[in-house]
Order: sequence, then structure tokens, then C-alpha cells
Amino acid sequence: MKKVLALVAIACLLVSCSGGENGDNLPFLSLSWTWSDLAEPLSTTVRGNGKHVACCGLNGIEVALLNEADGVPVWHVEQDEKPTNETNFPPVFAGPRLIVYCSDSLKAYELVSGYELWKFQTEQNNLGPASFFEPSCDYNQIYAGAASGFLYCINAGSGIGNWKQKSRYEGFGETVNIYDKVLVRTLGSRIEAYNKSTGKLVWKNERWVLPDGKFTIDDKNLYLAMPGPFVSAVRHNSGELAWTSGKLSTIKPLKFHPLLCQGKVVVLEGKRAILFDSATGKEEASFDLPEEPEIFTTDGNLLYLTNGKMLFCVDCTGKVKGTFEEVQGDSLLGVSFSQGHIITWSPRTIYGLRK
Repeated sequence: MKKVLALVAIACLLVSCSGGENGDNLPFLSLSWTWSDLAEPLSTTVRGNGKHVACCGLNGIEVALLNEADGVPVWHVEQDEKPTNETNFPPVFAGPRLIVYCSDSLKAYELVSGYELWKFQTEQNNLGPASFFEPSCDYNQIYAGAASGFLYCINAGSGIGNWKQKSRYEGFGETVNIYDKVLVRTLGSRIEAYNKSTGKLVWKNERWVLPDGKFTIDDKNLYLAMPGPFVSAVRHNSGELAWTSGKLSTIKPLKFHPLLCQGKVVVLEGKRAILFDSATGKEEASFDLPEEPEIFTTDGNLLYLTNGKMLFCVDCTGKVKGTFEEVQGDSLLGVSFSQGHIITWSPRTIYGLRK
């Protein structure tokens, strides 16, 4: 009987150390799986939706969908096309479809099979190249800006355009949609808001810039920052200024857009993180990060940054909660979040890390 009990105890210990069949007991940020079967380098961002992780090659010719739980590919497409440029944006999950960028076109793939459903090509004009920036999706509509000066609303099911806006002066960049409006960054660093249904301009803001073209938005405000830090909250329903905090200075332009973490607006100057109350704009705290980030992002509860081959996770007091080191010595290019994993990647390899 003692031998039987001893064997049972050893078996339990082995299961505990291995994390069990699904890895539930793995430590935070420990490696769960890797995938590195793209022939070309990875694009700017790898993205998950809680069940799958999607990635593209740098020029959009290769697209792959992985199971989020174990990194096993669901499908992997290599297209016989010649890219016109290397601009790319992250894959966008649109219900049962995956929207990706290839040269001057948006492409939609069926999520389950990888079958190409439709292709939408932008129009040319003299403002810039016919290249798309990262679109946003709302129910069955996709909102996408192009450097050539067009803003499109596209039906995600059919790939047919519902409406478009054309600019005489500048291209359109990234979009974000909330309630009945779609907000777009112009390539002249302005922000414009359009009605989702009609495409009519609701408001525009000439005063603010976005450091890296990304939006920080909650149910009331759009948050913007300039060096100093000079932080502002703009009502996204009207474009009116809700509050402003800080003073302008001659410090070099900010590298990152503000983040929202635990209800605080986080602005980064160098390696110094400064926290503001999102309701009032009052400065509340500041702390130094372990390194000056190359990538800086949040899952809403913790802050994540990369520097070379290292990934750090810190809380809103600056305490380090976990680290991950890329063992091949390659630089980590980004961080994104899925249901059970933190996703990070180097030019050739995707890493699934346990939460």
C-alpha cells in the first residue's frame, strides 16, 4: 500500500510540475508554445480573439491562423502575388472572417477554412500610395482609411463599399469606431469623426496629434498627449475638450500614445511613466520602468514593455510582475493579448506565454 501511495504522489507531482495537460499551472509569462513556419518575416502585429491567433507576413502574401490554446495552425495560406510595398497592419477579426492587407487591397478570409471570400482595392490619386492603414470593424461593417485620401465603409460579408469619403488634402490613417461614429486619424495628424451610417463629417479637431497613430478611447473620451506631458481628454461624441493637464515643454515628441490601465491614463516620457486620473486629468503618480521601451502596451490591468530580447510586465506602481527572455537572442517586436495567453513575437517566431 505504501508503494502504491508513493507512486500516486509521484504521478501527482509530475502532473503539477508539467502544468497538467492544458498547462493551467504554468507560471505567469512562462512559455506555453511557439510557432515559426512563415517563410517571410512577421508583420507588425500578431492578434488573438480568444480562440485563435492570426498573423501575416511582412508584405501580406502569407497569412496563418493558429489555435490559441496550443499554437497549432488551423490554416496557412501562401498567395502567388507580387507585393507593391511592405506596408502592413495587424489582422482584424470581423466575426466569422479575418481581414488582412495585401499591397493595395483588403482581403477577407473565412475564419474556419481560410477560403478567400473577397478583395477590396483602394483607388489611386496624387496624395499618396494606394495603401490601407489598420481598419476597425463594427458588427458587419469595416471602416478603413487609405494613404491615397479615401475613407471607406465596407460590408464585411460581401466586400462591397457602402460609402466613401475623399480628401483633397491628405490621406486617412487608422480608424476606431464607437457608438454611432467612426474616428479616423488623417495623415496631417488631425482627427475627424464621421457618422457610421451616412459617412457625413460630424466634427474635426485641428489641435492634437497622435505620437504613433494609435487611439486611446473609453466610453466617454479620446485621450491625447504631447510632450510635457500635456494630456487632454476630448469628448468623442462632439470633439469638445473635456479636460487638459500638464504644460508644454521642449522635450522631444512622445514615442507612444497614452494607455488606459486600471482607470488611469498612462503617458510615457523616456522610461518615466506618469499616471493621470481619467475623469479629472489630475496627475496622481509616476515611476520609472525597468528599461526604456521599444514596445509599450497594456491589457487594461498591467503594463507590458519590450526592450531587445526582453519582455517585462509591471503594475501601475512600477513593480515588476514577470519577465520573458527570447532565447534565440532576437528582438521582440510586439505584445498582444488573447484569452489565455500573452502573445509576443520576434521577426520569425510567435511565442504563446501563459497568463
